[in-house]
Parts: sequence; structure tokens; C-alpha cells
Amino acid sequence: MKAPGRMLILDDDPLSAELLKLKLSGEWPACAFMTAAGQEDFEAAIRKDACDLVISDYLIPGYSGLEALAFARKQCPDIPFIIFSGTIGDEVAVESLKAGANDYVLKDRPARLVPAIRHVLNHAEESRRRKRAEIGHKESEALKSAIMDAALDCIIVMDDEGRVLEFNPAAEKTFGYSHGEMVGRFLAEKIMPAELRARQQGRR
Repeated sequence: MKAPGRMLILDDDPLSAELLKLKLSGEWPACAFMTAAGQEDFEAAIRKDACDLVISDYLIPGYSGLEALAFARKQCPDIPFIIFSGTIGDEVAVESLKAGANDYVLKDRPARLVPAIRHVLNHAEESRRRKRAEIGHKESEALKSAIMDAALDCIIVMDDEGRVLEFNPAAEKTFGYSHGEMVGRFLAEKIMPAELRARQQGRR
């Protein structure tokens, strides 16, 4: 897991926020911890600074953890978000997860927080890796398609049994079959005369 560079803590109790910073700095000493006591500070911090994780209390005067979550998701859809509260019950926990929180931890079970953070950050890192791989695959497929379409020579790709996998526009013009007609079919069945095909099969 890549160590987090910045964490944002939303808690209206300054002492609680400082104690949390102290606890987490022991795990990630190089991490920069930002704190917000209410809506204005929190939303300004989200707009201004990219962070790797948000830890939010559930009940903040004039604001709530779910409102903070909704704002964070709007600004930074993929940011990991953990509800850390002493007032959260099972129904609220389920509601938080349905709203998009990655996890919730009760303040009377602080030992759960660091493992939860590690799990959430690992999951976020894996999601980013998958997205990069998907983007890379799509870009590779787009480049391959562009090359196939622009090629003046016939390009026919087959599997080891002779089934057509790719049939480019130049091949369509040359052989008179469309891409849809050829893909998945045996090439020999379409372009080789029956007599030659029988002779070839007899040699096998």
C-alpha cells in the first residue's frame, strides 16, 4: 500500500481531532493532516487540496457526515471516505455505506480505525490500478483498430485452428466479404475452393 500523503479530518471537537492526528501520525509520520471543524472549513479544504482520505464525524453542528460525504463525492468521486463517530448506530452505518462511505468506525473502538484506513486505501489503489489498465486496454484497442482500418494491405488474423479473429477493410475489398461475415468463421471455408480445401484436409 502506498503511504497516504494527506488526510482530512472533519470533527467539530478540536481535542478529538488533535488526538486523532496524534494517533495516526504514529502510523504515517510523513502524512500531512488537515482538520476542519464545520461545513465551511471542510468544503474549502476539499476544493483547495487534494487528499488521499477523509475521516469524518457523523454529527457536526449544522452539518452531517452524510452531507460531507455527498460534497466530497461531487468534488472528488474516488476519494476514500470513512465515518468515525461515537453516535453511529447500525441503521446509520448502513445508510452511510449506501451513500458511498467506504467504511465506518465507532470512536469507542479506535483500534479498528488504522486497519480500516489501510483496507480502504488498498482498495482505492487497486481500483485506480484497474482503471489505468482499462484505459490502457481501450487505448491499445483503439490504436490497433486505427492501424487495421488505415492499412492498404489485407490484414487477416486467425487463431491456431484457422478461425478469423480480425478482417480489415482492405481484406473486405479484396475478398468481397464483410468483417461480420468472416469473424469466427474458418478462413478456408470462405476463400479456398472446395477442391483445394478437400485436398488440404486430406493431408492432415
